[in-house]
Amino acid sequence: MTVDVFDFYHNRTVLQVPNELANTSLIHIGFLRCSPTVPSIAISFKCLELYHQLRCRQSSFSIQAYVKVLCALHNATYMQMFRDQFSNTFDTYLAILQNICLQVDKELRCDSPDWQLQHNCPACTNKLDGEPALYPALLKAMDGNTSAKRMENAGHADCQVFPSTYMLPLNDVDIFRDDVRLCPGECEGNQVDKVVDCTENWKAANTADEDTICVFEQTGIFLSACRHHIVQTVVEMRQSGELAKYLLVTISKLLDVHGVNQAIRSDIGCSLATTVAASSIPDKASRNNLILVVNAFHGHAHNRKCQLANHLLYLRGFGLEDLETCERIFSSSNVMAPLIHHASHFHYVQYLDLHFDQWDVDRYLELSCFLCNNYKQVIALIAKCSKDLEVYHALHPTQTLDFETWASEELEYLKNVGTEPLQDALAVKYIEALELLHKCRETYEKIKSDNFVLYNSASFTLDSGLSYVTSQATKQEHVAQRSAECKLQNQTNAVEELEATLGIEIEARWMPQSGKYQEVLEYTQRCQFIRIVEDLEGLVVQRLFELLKANLSSTGYKLHKQISKAIVKCSAAIRSALKKYNKLAIKQCPPRPTLQYTDVTLYMSLGNFDLLKHSRHDILAKLWTNSTH
Repeated sequence: MTVDVFDFYHNRTVLQVPNELANTSLIHIGFLRCSPTVPSIAISFKCLELYHQLRCRQSSFSIQAYVKVLCALHNATYMQMFRDQFSNTFDTYLAILQNICLQVDKELRCDSPDWQLQHNCPACTNKLDGEPALYPALLKAMDGNTSAKRMENAGHADCQVFPSTYMLPLNDVDIFRDDVRLCPGECEGNQVDKVVDCTENWKAANTADEDTICVFEQTGIFLSACRHHIVQTVVEMRQSGELAKYLLVTISKLLDVHGVNQAIRSDIGCSLATTVAASSIPDKASRNNLILVVNAFHGHAHNRKCQLANHLLYLRGFGLEDLETCERIFSSSNVMAPLIHHASHFHYVQYLDLHFDQWDVDRYLELSCFLCNNYKQVIALIAKCSKDLEVYHALHPTQTLDFETWASEELEYLKNVGTEPLQDALAVKYIEALELLHKCRETYEKIKSDNFVLYNSASFTLDSGLSYVTSQATKQEHVAQRSAECKLQNQTNAVEELEATLGIEIEARWMPQSGKYQEVLEYTQRCQFIRIVEDLEGLVVQRLFELLKANLSSTGYKLHKQISKAIVKCSAAIRSALKKYNKLAIKQCPPRPTLQYTDVTLYMSLGNFDLLKHSRHDILAKLWTNSTH
């Protein structure tokens, strides 16, 4: 029989093969037929391997482009049939390679279900004898990418399943479909701190609109990777945005395989803790001491309180890591997007698997250089910063640089600045209780004086002249007197309870003419204004510290723009607080100066903000507000 051959290396187009040997001889001489029976076209293994390597190194290089190149080299007219036949043959070739790899892994005893996930990054998973334990022990990143979409009706006739080593099974994902039944913070048996409002700046959950869900079967992928940029897991996002089930199945898998002391970053890591607590895996997360953080550059768009609690810059054990790992991976995988939008599900997974497999191989080859460069960078930074510290200590010999304590003090200040101190609130409550006690005593004394003539049942005789109506009125007066006496006793008990809390002796009870009483009374009258001032102070201080990160070096234009937008959105709270402040400032005695938003936005340091000079927190004297620090 005559077989047309695509052979780039030998430039052969026609090969004579006997019919009875067609099925076996082609393999022996290095060709793979395009049809299982009576093939008319065969492709050399070298030609297939060439495309395999091209596809691995450049994922955007399509089969159609490669076949057109082959047709040009063989002086043949390109037809769609050639592209389809080459695609089928390439699928067979990959199946052969996968089968060989499975047999090799089996002989090497590397065929356990999670073997690749356990060992794909030697720098993370291989521990030496006597090596000191790190905390966190492993650093991971996870994020979603909506570029890897696939049309709903594309390739529906292709029922093949590509055996990917990265994709988590859909059955495992669906376990967490209805897992988070309660709203964050409402989970029973779990004490979760209230989430800060910075998550309003991010739309990481369920961002797919109805049109996207109707058009696409896969709306993207959700990926996790280690600190060395080696891919760990991939999940298909099916007709949805970044739902909680994708995060939870990824976290659960990483905890099952890699165990304790893992730190996992997410763009909304600050609120992810409440999602985990409301799911079915809080015990697993707690048992493995899971740490959830926000990645470096994205974290600078979160508000200051969130940064101090979740940002890598303020957490021990993260060093120079930014954990923007997923963004770097997606910048490489996005080149496949035009080729997989209309692919079948089999080829969709095939493209992703080949790309990530080659990506991991490249990262593995560069791992030694990566670690060496990081080590050199650390040595250079230590040498440079040590000189700066020596100069500082020479100028301030008695000053101790305690950055962790300063960060804790700043976070505590921002949490409390917008709330009234407990001691002040109790003092106000005590003054209000004293005034109410005074009113209750006056009421009781008035009723008692009006009823100085009291009657009893023996007073109502035939000769007394007292009627039944008088008897009923007297009973009502008795009831009113007993009610006033009861209210007086209850209020007295309330006052004595507050005095015990404040440590005030009964003999030293505050009187209306005492200085402490008048001081608290004045505070009570302007309490609302003080609360607005406290709120405005906290917002301005928070904004000034956030602006320090708006022009970070090595920040790309798009990310810089995103951070700036988030800060502008946070500034809306300042406008609202300023409006309330100006409304109450003119009503004070004497009237307080009003502030304009344009003036506030021009503040470049805390010292420019006049309200801070009279702050009860004495914030300008705090070491963490020093720009040098």
